[in-house]
Amino acid sequence: MTLKPWSQDLEAIDAVREKQGRIVVASGCFDFIHIGHLEHFKEARKLGDCLVVLISDDASVKAMKGKERPVFHETDRRDLLLALEPVDFVFIHPQFKLLPLLTALAPCTFVKGPDYQGQTPKLLRDIVGDIVVAGDVKKDSTSAIIERCATIYQQSEKRRIRGN
Repeated sequence: MTLKPWSQDLEAIDAVREKQGRIVVASGCFDFIHIGHLEHFKEARKLGDCLVVLISDDASVKAMKGKERPVFHETDRRDLLLALEPVDFVFIHPQFKLLPLLTALAPCTFVKGPDYQGQTPKLLRDIVGDIVVAGDVKKDSTSAIIERCATIYQQSEKRRIRGN
């Protein structure tokens, strides 16, 4: 995959805006992509003409989620998200650098997952147009999926060792 510099992506996003297009932004770790994420992106994309996804870099994920995370490297997460039909652009950002990036993008709509209702900092509300919650209440979080996979693996290893 050939990547363009951020400036080229920002120019493409500006071109959408110049045609009166609506820029929608979603952000998160998106460490272990699951169906809830895809539904979130589909709903977010319906709110505008261009969906930009901002993902936390590896150091940020480690700081937020613990030393064993992320499961997937930031460039792998970016490439996977770029392959999804609803997603137009993906930017990787370091911890505490989300607001400057949002300021540069100047989205019409910022889309949060249902698990973040009511957690909107004033700084964010000052930068973006609308703040919308999209997606169903999480059936599975990434952490829950990882825990389930670990449990399944441990159980299968016990059976293998016992010879079952």
